[in-house]
Amino acid sequence: MTPAAKLGVGLAVTLFVLISIRILTPEASIPSPSVDSGSSPPSPKPESSYRLPDQITLTASAIRSAGNGTVIEGTTNLPTGTRIGVELMKGEMLGPQDFKVYVDSGKFSSAAFTNGTSPIPPGRQKVHIFTRFNAVWQSESVLKLVGKDGANLKPSEVILIEDRQLLDSDKILEYSTELIIPPLISAPRKSDAVSQPPATGNDKAIEIVKKAVLVVDGRRSAMNVEAGFNYFHEYAGGNSVHMGNGWSATPTGNDTYNVVLDFINVVAGKEEHDTALWEVNVVTKEVLYRNKYAKYFSFIPDY
Repeated sequence: MTPAAKLGVGLAVTLFVLISIRILTPEASIPSPSVDSGSSPPSPKPESSYRLPDQITLTASAIRSAGNGTVIEGTTNLPTGTRIGVELMKGEMLGPQDFKVYVDSGKFSSAAFTNGTSPIPPGRQKVHIFTRFNAVWQSESVLKLVGKDGANLKPSEVILIEDRQLLDSDKILEYSTELIIPPLISAPRKSDAVSQPPATGNDKAIEIVKKAVLVVDGRRSAMNVEAGFNYFHEYAGGNSVHMGNGWSATPTGNDTYNVVLDFINVVAGKEEHDTALWEVNVVTKEVLYRNKYAKYFSFIPDY
C-alpha cells in the first residue's frame, strides 16, 4: 500500500479537516481505478497564471529514500494537481504501483517502492507513467484546462490518441522508460568515523527540524514541525498515528543531515511503520520537507 493511500486510511478525518483533502485506498487495476470516488487532489489547484503549453513533456528519474526505497520523481508541464500513476514493471508483469501521484508546480514524486520488505536492487528498471483525463482521475479544475478526455491537449511524445480509428478518441498520458536504480545507501563504516560530523551534530539537526516553522505552498504553518506531528496524533485520538521508533538523523555532508521521524500508522486495524523525511543544514538552519508525510506534518493551518 502506498504512503498516500495508507495516510488516507489512517488519517482521513484529520487530513479532511486540516487541509481539505481525502486520500483513498490505491486501486487494484488500471487504467480506470474503480474504487476511486473522485476526490480532490491533495495538492494545490492549478495556478491562475497557468496556460496550457503547445506540447506536454515529461521526464523521470529514480532516487533512493532514506530507508533505501526507490522513489520515481520527475518534471512535467501538466498543470498542478494533475493526478498520474507510476508503476514498476517486472518483465511483462506489474510490480509496485502508486496511483496517487500529483503534479505540484511542475514536479512529481512517487511513494518509496520496495520488494516487500527488501529494497529494490540497483540496476535498470522499466517504469510506466500514465494517466487519463476524466472525472475519475482528475479534478474539475484540471479538466477545465486539459479538456474532457484530454480534448485540449495536442498529441506529443507522451500524449497519445488512445484509438486512432475513433474520431472522438480520448487522449491519454503514456510514458515508458528504463531508469537506473541507484546503489543502496550504506551505513557509515567505522573506519570513516573520523571524517564524519560529531555525534552531537545529529542531535542538533533533529532539534532544528523539530522547532522549524515552515512555509508550505506559500502558507506559513501555525505550528512547528514537532507540534504539527503531535497535533495529528492528538486529533486522531492517538489511535491512527502515534510515535514509532522516533527521531533520527544521518549526515549527508559537512553541514547537512537527513532527519527522519519513524511513526506508526494504523491501517485497517494493523500497525505499520512509516517515515517522514526532512533535509536540514545545521549552519544556515534551512529545513526542507522531502516526502509527503513530512509535508503533511510541516503545515497546520491557522484557523
